[in-house]
Amino acid sequence: MQDSFLDVLTDEMKTTLTSLKGEVRNMFKGNKPYRGVKISDADRIAKYLSITPQQHQQYSNQFGEDYSNYVSSMENKIKKYEVE
Repeated sequence: MQDSFLDVLTDEMKTTLTSLKGEVRNMFKGNKPYRGVKISDADRIAKYLSITPQQHQQYSNQFGEDYSNYVSSMENKIKKYEVE
């Protein structure tokens, strides 16, 4: 059975949008996000330290490996600023 005109059109649109998305990503690679505000390490650490154990558990269940990576990066930042 032959695909209908709308099926072909939809497939072409999906292909075009996918390639366009990749082009836009490459075009703005390395640029500051739109209206992005840089947050200092001190503010990031303070926010991290204010997370309760219940929230840690919830985030760990919700985000899994990504949250574990976040925790390890924040612990490394804290160690970097500790005074020996």
